Amino acid sequence: MGDLSVSGSYYHQTRESLTEPLSPLVQKPYGLADFSLDWDNVLDGGIDVSVYVKNAFDKLYFNGFGVSTFNAVLRAEPRTYGMQVRYHLGGHP
Repeated sequence: MGDLSVSGSYYHQTRESLTEPLSPLVQKPYGLADFSLDWDNVLDGGIDVSVYVKNAFDKLYFNGFGVSTFNAVLRAEPRTYGMQVRYHLGGHP
């Protein structure tokens, strides 16, 4: 039948300056949760299937960077989800 597994992870970022150490652009603390469901060797057919969600609770946070006198802040990735299918030629290892 194959192997089924569920996994999750949580990442927490404390308050941080988004550009320079003395910049007023500060990101408040936030946490991100990711989950996945994996089914390896589906029906003993050499196929693996995985579904996932990143930033599961669609937390709004920002990434910042600075170059010389130019500073920018960009919205980080919103919730993303998808599916991956992998086929093993010659059977499952």
